[in-house]
Amino acid sequence: MVPKFIISLLCVAIYSSSLFSQEYNYVHYDVKDGLAGSTVYSMVQDKDGFMWFATETGLSRFDGTHFRNFYTSDGLPDNEIINLFVDSKNRVWIVPFKNSICYYWKGKIYNQENDSVLKQLQFNEVIIALFEDSFNNIFIADRRHVYLISKEQKISFIKSANNRAFSLIKAGIDNKKKIKILLTYNGDAVYKYAEIKQNRLFSNINAKPIKFGSEIDNDIATIAILPKLDVYKIDTLFHFIYPDNDSSMTFRFPPGFINLSSIDDTLITLNTYNGTYLFNLNQKKITDSFLTKNIINSVAKDNEGNLWFSSFGKGIMRLSSGRFIDFLSTPKKQAVFSILKSGSEIYAGSDGFIITRIDIKTKRIIEKKIFNGFTRGRITALTEKNNNIIAGTDIGLFALSPDDLSLRYNNFKTSSIKSISDESEKSILISCVGGAYIISSEKANIEDKVFGDRATCAYSQHKDFYIGTLNGLYSIDSLKKMNYLGNSFQAFKNRINAISSKSPDAIIWVATNGGGVVAYKGKKAILNITEKDGLTSNICRTIFISNNSIWVGTDKGLNEILLSPNGYKITSFTSSDGLVSDIINAVYVDSNDVYVGTPEGLSYFDENQISKKSICKLIMTEIDASGHQLPFDTTDFTLSHKSNNIEFHFVGISFKSAGKISYHYRLIGFDTSWKTTNLTQVSYTSLPSGDYKFQLIATNKFGLQSNPIKIPFTISKTLWEKTWFRIILVVVSAFILWFTINNRISAIRKKENEKSETIKRMSELEQMALKSQMNPHFIFNCLNSIQHYVINKDILGANEFISNFSKLVRLTLDNSSKTNINLAEEINYLTAYLELEQKRFEGKFDFKIVTDDIFLNSYFIPPMMLQPYIENAIRHGVRYRNDNKGRIEINFKKNDKYLICSISDNGIGRKLSQQLKSKNAIEYQSKGMDLTARRINMLNKTQVSKIIVDVEDLETGNGNIGGTRVTIQFPLSETAKENSEI
Repeated sequence: MVPKFIISLLCVAIYSSSLFSQEYNYVHYDVKDGLAGSTVYSMVQDKDGFMWFATETGLSRFDGTHFRNFYTSDGLPDNEIINLFVDSKNRVWIVPFKNSICYYWKGKIYNQENDSVLKQLQFNEVIIALFEDSFNNIFIADRRHVYLISKEQKISFIKSANNRAFSLIKAGIDNKKKIKILLTYNGDAVYKYAEIKQNRLFSNINAKPIKFGSEIDNDIATIAILPKLDVYKIDTLFHFIYPDNDSSMTFRFPPGFINLSSIDDTLITLNTYNGTYLFNLNQKKITDSFLTKNIINSVAKDNEGNLWFSSFGKGIMRLSSGRFIDFLSTPKKQAVFSILKSGSEIYAGSDGFIITRIDIKTKRIIEKKIFNGFTRGRITALTEKNNNIIAGTDIGLFALSPDDLSLRYNNFKTSSIKSISDESEKSILISCVGGAYIISSEKANIEDKVFGDRATCAYSQHKDFYIGTLNGLYSIDSLKKMNYLGNSFQAFKNRINAISSKSPDAIIWVATNGGGVVAYKGKKAILNITEKDGLTSNICRTIFISNNSIWVGTDKGLNEILLSPNGYKITSFTSSDGLVSDIINAVYVDSNDVYVGTPEGLSYFDENQISKKSICKLIMTEIDASGHQLPFDTTDFTLSHKSNNIEFHFVGISFKSAGKISYHYRLIGFDTSWKTTNLTQVSYTSLPSGDYKFQLIATNKFGLQSNPIKIPFTISKTLWEKTWFRIILVVVSAFILWFTINNRISAIRKKENEKSETIKRMSELEQMALKSQMNPHFIFNCLNSIQHYVINKDILGANEFISNFSKLVRLTLDNSSKTNINLAEEINYLTAYLELEQKRFEGKFDFKIVTDDIFLNSYFIPPMMLQPYIENAIRHGVRYRNDNKGRIEINFKKNDKYLICSISDNGIGRKLSQQLKSKNAIEYQSKGMDLTARRINMLNKTQVSKIIVDVEDLETGNGNIGGTRVTIQFPLSETAKENSEI
């Protein structure tokens, strides 16, 4: 009986050769892309979504955009890594070729030198098993020893099974997440299963021994213990044992077998020197094969359903879960320039006049060379008309039978065809080197010439023609009037590569060679989509419209522009997704099926299968604060004010997006508006102190949003911003303010006291001045004068003198109670005084008071300030004249700053008066001048502007002294205001 495995392989071989030849398109990553090494032994995906690769020259972590490599300088014991494992804590365990172990966790590699638990492990052989059981114990084993690291980080050593030394062959996790071990006792040719109980190893005495015959195969690569399957090899056969139902089957050992990889609960791969085979455990058969002629070391599936293949010497390959398929019409890949779908058949136009028909239902192909010519022979356009497949080529039109692709007619007059579109029920519109023509689809004859120069594409709508040329776009109306649209829109000055309008809104879509894609309607461009809007390139080579999707092929990939009432969304597909090439020659879309013609062949993918399994997981990879790296999972932290420059590093993991991920972020507390970037880092410099929250969301190329990240943090306040400092500052400031105010109050009080003292003293001086005015000598003389009037029985004179004397006394008492009096009051007082003195001295002098047009009631001076100077002029000046021609003149005037009062007399002068004073004793010594000087001095202490007193001698015409003048200047700022006490 032929083994089932051989039958499966034969079926695959016959299927591939006789039916339709296809190969998956893989995304390839190698050293040039950042991978640490070209030989990759093992792969694993951690819980954050990163893919890890164990290579011969280092450890690599991949996020879909960037590789991050780790070496001995980062903490690896050895640069050659042979195995990887991820536990429930998301620790990535790393097994190097060197007899040691380490793990990566939260940005750091922990090894046997820096980890106290790992230090207790000593390996003399290569580690062959690494697992985690249902109790979260980490199981590590070499051939002779088993080590258990409990979740409490305690280590147990197992060196025997049933008190006997053993040789461990293989270990794994069963369907109950218990560790199951396949071992043999030394010297015995018998394999037994063993279990771990209470940190001891027991062989399962109820299990039947597994007999391998005389030859014991200890090759661990050919043995696997999986949850639903145990696999081991006897001679040249694989034994597949299903523990759940105690069934088994055998397969012939494949040539060049390397090892087994467990994909999921139902799939494993058989990895060989000639590709790998996918085995379905439920169907118990091989269902697919991959990467023939490649040495495959391991296979893994990520959380998007993509398959990853590690190879020997060729890096890693990724196969999208959408299965980008490369249809190969010949052993040599043919460039595809045009695509047509009719029913269940796909037609692809290639180089060398070759057209290929692919029957999707029967999986059969027909490849036909439609013309034997010496020219290049590209089939640049395909359409179906009147039960003919019409092909436009480099030399003209060909009409082919859909059944066998036999030639029905041709037309070489149309020269090199660039495009074909429907014109009417029985005619087509073509563009070619010679211009644009309407052609009969039945006889291929020219019915009308639309455009006479070289045309790159042509399209008609509502009897209007749109002609693309090397110089731009032209429109031709029903009256044959031509209009160059490049004059009205800049993008239409570029070469036009394709025109299409199958959308119900009658918009014409134009693919330009440098200006992006343009939507044209109502004789104006309504939309221009370019690279800045998300297009992969502004060089648009082809265009296809399917429902609300505009498919645009460029020199850098394929773009789907999905239209909606709210705008549009662009999704790009490139070689990073699985396309065989980024240069797109043609595209054809039928529902979710997308066919893409490229220089490397025909690619196919199911758009729905690609997008619906897409995920987007956002991970923070690093937080840098002013050069100091924080753990990437740090949150709610506080930075010093000096460390107020912060940089966030992150990545959105979506391998199907091939790095085309946008990030939306904002920093609450700094700026509440959302910003968008394609970079994987955001930095903020010189942040002020305060509380912040960094928010981040990633969106993959299919529009799927990631989990949001929110990182609150605080920039600590400066010393002067801290509460305790502010409290101290407030207290100190309050103290300083209190101290200042208190000192000021004390100074004011002191000044007020001084002022009070001055006022008091002035009052005393005024009283003294009053007393001086009413001195006994003056009163005595006045009484003698009254007596004289009485003796002489001059009753009228006595009464008049007494009346004037009483008036002077009354004025003196009245003025002495006021701080200031106006000039009118002062002049009234001085007049009364001078009149009385004039009578007393029996007309010895005359007096005159001049006011110089001063408004007397508007100016105020201290009372009894001038009287002492007048008294002095009488007693020591005019009194000693021998004639009765004494004269006293009082003059009031003002300037810009002062009210000036001058008192002049024509007496004997100060010098002669002093001599007389020394010769003649005076019964009464007047103190009025001295008291007035002291009053002025005290007043000047309380005023900003000072009172100025000046005394000068007056000379006669011959140079002799002729009297005295006293000038008193009162500041206007003090005199030109009314005192409230008056």
